[in-house]
Amino acid sequence: MRKRLGAMGSTWVAVCLVAGSLAMSSPTQAQPSTPAADASDAALDPALITSMQRATTTSTRSTDPTVAVELLTADQAAVTEVVLAAGGSITGSVPGAVLQVRLPISKVRAVAANPAVSLARAPQRLKFAPSFPTDRNGERTFGPTTGQAPALTNADDWHAAGITGVGAKVGIVDYFDISLWNAAEQGTVPSVDNGHLFCKDTSGYSPSLCIGADIDDSQGSDHGVAVAEIIKDMAPGAELFIAQVATNSDLRDAIDFFAANGVTILSRSLINPYDGAGDGTGPTGATVDYAASKNMVWFNAAGNEGEDMYMRFSAADANGDRLMEFPDNGQPGTDELLRLDGINVAAGLYCWYLDGIRWTNDWYAPNGQLTDYRVEVYQPLDFSDIGGDHTNPTYPSGLERVDLYPFVAGTQYYVDYNQRNVTSSSKIGVNQDPLEMAGESWCNDTGVSYIQIRRDSATPVGNPVDTIEVAMSLGFVEWSYGNASGSASKMAVDSKSPNMVSVGAIDPPTFGIIAAYSSQGPTIDNRVKPEMSAPSCLTSTVTAPDCFNGTSAATPVAAGAAALMIGRNLALPGPALAALVRSAVVDRGDVGKDNVYGSGELRLPSPPPASASSAATTYIPLTPTRILDTRASTAVGPAVLRGPHTPSTIINLPVLGIAGVPGSGVSAVAINLASATTGMTGFVQALPTMSATAGATSSVNISTPGEARSNFAIVPVGVDGSISLFLQTGGNALVDVLGYFSVAPAPTVAAGRFVPITPERWLNTRDAGQLPVGFGAPRPATAGETVLVNYPSGSSVNLAQASALVVYVTSVSSVGSGFLRAQPAAASGLTSATVNYAGGRVAGNSAIIPLGAGNAISVITSAPSDVIVDVVGYITNGSAPAAATGKFVPITPVRAYNSSTSGGPLVADQARQIELSGPSLFFVPTGALAIVANLTVGQPSNAGFLKAYSLDDAPTTPPPTASVNYSAGLTAATGSLVKLSNLGKITVLASQNTQFYLDINGYFTGTTS
Repeated sequence: MRKRLGAMGSTWVAVCLVAGSLAMSSPTQAQPSTPAADASDAALDPALITSMQRATTTSTRSTDPTVAVELLTADQAAVTEVVLAAGGSITGSVPGAVLQVRLPISKVRAVAANPAVSLARAPQRLKFAPSFPTDRNGERTFGPTTGQAPALTNADDWHAAGITGVGAKVGIVDYFDISLWNAAEQGTVPSVDNGHLFCKDTSGYSPSLCIGADIDDSQGSDHGVAVAEIIKDMAPGAELFIAQVATNSDLRDAIDFFAANGVTILSRSLINPYDGAGDGTGPTGATVDYAASKNMVWFNAAGNEGEDMYMRFSAADANGDRLMEFPDNGQPGTDELLRLDGINVAAGLYCWYLDGIRWTNDWYAPNGQLTDYRVEVYQPLDFSDIGGDHTNPTYPSGLERVDLYPFVAGTQYYVDYNQRNVTSSSKIGVNQDPLEMAGESWCNDTGVSYIQIRRDSATPVGNPVDTIEVAMSLGFVEWSYGNASGSASKMAVDSKSPNMVSVGAIDPPTFGIIAAYSSQGPTIDNRVKPEMSAPSCLTSTVTAPDCFNGTSAATPVAAGAAALMIGRNLALPGPALAALVRSAVVDRGDVGKDNVYGSGELRLPSPPPASASSAATTYIPLTPTRILDTRASTAVGPAVLRGPHTPSTIINLPVLGIAGVPGSGVSAVAINLASATTGMTGFVQALPTMSATAGATSSVNISTPGEARSNFAIVPVGVDGSISLFLQTGGNALVDVLGYFSVAPAPTVAAGRFVPITPERWLNTRDAGQLPVGFGAPRPATAGETVLVNYPSGSSVNLAQASALVVYVTSVSSVGSGFLRAQPAAASGLTSATVNYAGGRVAGNSAIIPLGAGNAISVITSAPSDVIVDVVGYITNGSAPAAATGKFVPITPVRAYNSSTSGGPLVADQARQIELSGPSLFFVPTGALAIVANLTVGQPSNAGFLKAYSLDDAPTTPPPTASVNYSAGLTAATGSLVKLSNLGKITVLASQNTQFYLDINGYFTGTTS
C-alpha cells in the first residue's frame, strides 16, 4: 500500500517532502501492546542515521565518506574546534543556535556526544509551502478572482501621485522557476551575472536546489515568480533580489547577500517546521533576529493552517495506558487515535507533512520535571477499514504501523529522537527539546493515517499539564478536532522582533473578511499574530486562470506597500518601517489588534504630499483639552487606539474637527504628548501622518522604563487630517491639544503671531524675589494647590496685545510622582497635564497657555513640588499691530544637529553656536525669526540644565532661564520655540557635559523669510 517518494509527480510536493523521512518501506501490522525500545543514538535523529547509512552504501570514496550534519549548539566556538579536530568542515551557521558541518561518518557519533551539542540531525531543509490552500481532496480553495492588489489597497492612487517605490530594494526568499519569469510582469530577470540572484544548498540532499551558484529550475516553482509579480504590481519602481536556499544557515548567507546589496525589505511566503517553543526562540528565530540586525523588515506569510491543520489540547491519560486521549472540538475524549487526512498530490497518492508535535510547557522546565512523548503512525490495512470522521477502524487488527525509518535500529515504527531518559551524565540537560515529527512526511494510497502519542514510562507526567500541539502543513487533522487559534505560532511567524510583519489573508479580497484557512494567533506566550492582513486571491499571469491566493499572496502585497513607503522616505529601515506598514490598515474584527486580522487589513491612506505646505499660518490658542488617553482606566479618543501598545507601534490620531480644532484649513497643532507605562527605554515621535520620516526624530525620551514623561510639540497635520505617534517604547500615550495653526488670511495680520523675547523667569517658589501671590516665604506648592503666575515689572511681554504665553514650566524637589498643569487663570474642570515628574527629579516642559482671568495663567500641582515658570514669548491678539513676522511655516521634520557626529559633546558652561540658515545650511530660510524644535540631551555626565537662546538678545550673559532639565546619565528632551539670531543661529549652553540633538519641524517668519 505504501508509496515511495518516486511516485509523486507534483514539483512542490517533491521539494516539500524531501526534507522528511526518505526511506519508506512497507509497514508491518501493529503490535501496540509491546512498544519498541528507545533508539541507542540519543543525540542523533533517525534521518541523520539514514543519511549516514545511505552515504556509506553509495559513496565511491575509498576512505571515510562525509555527510552533512546540523549541530544544535549554543557554544559555536567550542563545537567548531571539535568539528575541525575530527576532520570536518564548517558549511554554515546560525550563531547561538546551529552549526552546519560536513563530517566523516566515522566521527559523527563522537562529535554528537560532545556536551556542547544538543542534537546532531540531518540538516533541516526549509519547507516549501504550496502557493495556495487546498481542501481534503487536494483541490484549491479560494474566493472569486478580483482585481489587482494596487486597486484593493489604494496603491494605485500612490502610483498616480508618482510614488512607485523607486529606490526601494526588496529581497524575496522563495522557490523559483526562472523560465517562467516575464520581464514585463516581474521586472528584470534576476541572475548571478547581474548580481540579483543567490542560491545555496548545503543540506546534502539530492538533487540540490542549485546548479553551481544558479537556481535549478526543476527544483524550484512558480510560487516565487508569482510573489515577485505582486511586489512589482504594488511597487513597480522597486528593485528585486531573489534567493533560493535550503537551510537556516543558507538563509543567513542569503541575508548577507541582501544586505550587501542594500536590501531593506525581505518577503518570504514560506513557513518552517517547528524548531522552537513558539515564543520566537530557536534557529529560525535567531535567523530573523540576524536580518533585523541588518535593518531589514521581514514580511512572512502567517500560514494557511487555520482550518483543520492545527490542533492544541491538554495532555490527558484517563485510563493510565500512557496513550494521550484526543479531545473532540475541545471536549474531553477517550479516542487514542487521531485521524489525519492526506492531500491528494497525484493519482492514487495522498501525502502528509508535519511541522511537528510539541508540548510547550517543558521547553524551559528543569530536568526533573521533563515529560517525554513519542509518536507512532498507523494506516488502515485496506479501504474497507476506513470509517468516517470520529470512526476508527478495528483496533489493532485493522491497522498497520508505518515504519518511517525501517533501516534505523531501535526506532521501530515510532519517532522519538528527543529522548528524556538520557543516562550519560555528560548529556544531562541537553537534547531536551519537547518536539517530535518536525518535518516528517509519508504517503499512502488510502488518504487516511492515524497517530498515537505515547508518554514514555521513564518520565513524569507534566506539571503543569502539558499543552500538546499538532501542526500540519500537508494534510488535515480529524474533522472538528482542529483549532484555528494558535495555528500562526510557527517558525519565523512567532518571532518577537519588531522587524517581523506576519501577514494573514483576506479572501475573497473585496469582502474584508479573513480567509478560513488563514492562520491565527496567539503565540504560545500569548502575543498577537498575525501582525496584519492583506488581500489575497489576486489575478496573476503565473497562476492564471486561477487567482494566486493564500497568505503567500497576501505577504508580498504588504511588502510592496513597504517599498512604496521606503521610496518616499516615510520611515527609516527597521522597526519604524515595520510599524508604519502595520499602521496603514482599516480595523477589522474586534476593535484594535486581534489574533485574526492583526492590526487590520492593509489600506494605504491618501498619497502623501511631495513636501510640507509652505503657507504661513497664525496660531489660535485653545483651552488645553485631552484628546487621547490609551489607558483603559481613563480612556479618551478612538477605541481602536486603546493600549497598552507593543514596542515599535505607530498609531494615527485624527485631529481635525476635534476639541475646537476646525475640520479644515489647519496646518499644524500644538500638543502636549505624554508616554506612560512603557516596558523599556527609548523614545516617542510625533509626526505628520505619512508626511515625515518615522524613526528619524524624537519628541519624548524615556530614560526609565515605566515612567511618565511628557513634552510639548508642534506637529504638522498629515494625510487624512491626522498626526501619528511612533511609540518606539510601546506602552500608553496621552495627547492634550493646546491650539492650532491656520492659514493666515492676509500677508500682514494682527492676531496669532509669535513674538519671541529674551527668556524671562516669572515664577520660582524657591526664590523670595519671584514668589506667587499669597506665598509669604519660599516653599513648595502643596498637592492640589493652584499657583498664580505673576507678571514681573519690566517684562518684554505686552499683555494688552497677548492672547497666550509661551512658557517653560519646571517641577523641582517634588515629593512623590505627579504632574503640573499650566492653565488659564481661574480655569476649572481641566484634565490635561503639562509636566510629569517622579519624586525628587527635576522635570520641565514647554506649553502655549491662553491668558485667563486678569490676563494671567496659573499652575496646579498634583503632588508637593516647587514650581518654576519661564516665559520665552507670547502669541498676539487682535490688538497687536498687523505684521508679516511671527507666522508659522511647517517643514518636514528633520534632525538638524547631532553633536555625536558634529563637534562632539557639549562641554559644561561652554556656549556653542549652531547655524540653521545661511550660506551653508538651509534648514530654515534666511531671515526666519524663530524655530520650532525638539532639544534633546543624551548621556549627560551629571544632573543639570541646558539653555537655548539667541546671542542677539544676550550678547554677553545667557538668560537666567532653562530650556531642558536633565538628570545624570538620562536622556531628556523639550519641545521649544527658540529665537534665531540675525545670522540664523541659536546658541546652546549646558551646565554639564552632554551630547545634544536638535530636531526642527517648522519656523516663524521674519522680516525677510
